[in-house]
Amino acid sequence: MSFVASEEIKREAMAECIRLSDYVLGTFGGKLDWTDESIEKVEELLDYFHQQAQNDKPTEAEVFAFAKGFGSYIGEVYRRNHGAEWGLVTLSGSTFPGLRSDSGIEFWPWGRAQQRIVEGPSNNVWHYYQTLVARGTVKITPTSSATTWWRRILGRS
Repeated sequence: MSFVASEEIKREAMAECIRLSDYVLGTFGGKLDWTDESIEKVEELLDYFHQQAQNDKPTEAEVFAFAKGFGSYIGEVYRRNHGAEWGLVTLSGSTFPGLRSDSGIEFWPWGRAQQRIVEGPSNNVWHYYQTLVARGTVKITPTSSATTWWRRILGRS
């Protein structure tokens, strides 16, 4: 895997987030608030679109248009709350828009959102997001000479 940061992809993703937020507010009366928990609402919306797609049979391009907006929102929430940058991820010779977290995890939320619409609940984006957050948590291990917090507070060496 390789990653190349891209301001163009970042701008595109941010524009998609604005369009999605306006759409969700106008169509469903809901507001996306950029919190980690809002991804659970995104999962509910994607479930709705998955169910609609079973009947409406949208084209791949139509599905991707929705997936790009939802995936951009998922990625942007992660970027804002946990640190990441937008760019191009290359895996097995294929290159696609994605992110690299500050801890080095590379992921592509546009594709995951598309899979969620097409394939259904087995591609739950709320679980996906929680896994990304857990994997991206940087654990700081103090050196053996570090003074524990309680000893510093109590004034003990």
